[in-house]
Amino acid sequence: TILETIGGFCPLIYHYGEDDDYLNRLRYHNIKIGICPHSRMVHDTKKRLANSDILFEKANNESIDILLDINRTLDLKALLNSYRRKMLMALVRFNIEKYMWNKHQLRLIKTRYDDIMNCREQHKLKQANWL
Repeated sequence: TILETIGGFCPLIYHYGEDDDYLNRLRYHNIKIGICPHSRMVHDTKKRLANSDILFEKANNESIDILLDINRTLDLKALLNSYRRKMLMALVRFNIEKYMWNKHQLRLIKTRYDDIMNCREQHKLKQANWL
């Protein structure tokens, strides 16, 4: 089954982006993705407890796509430099909010790099991860 091939949702992603991550993993393992236009879906409405180990939240969708997509090559040096440039441009434009957001992204990547890389490696394996 698909669950035995790629497993469940990645624990580094909290609530937003897990579906994108799952689709990326399906693509990586060459599993066909279909659309059922007349189907209905219901989200689990129970509230999730906040967890300090969770790396990503709603505001970090860009980071989710870049960091965990195993269909892309992760060039960490280029990514970190990109966030540094964005921080500098935000300062020049006196956009403190954008500066702080990029600073936060940079810190997350630096502090959780090992977790990110371990998660990427797990994504590549054909096994029931995170069930």
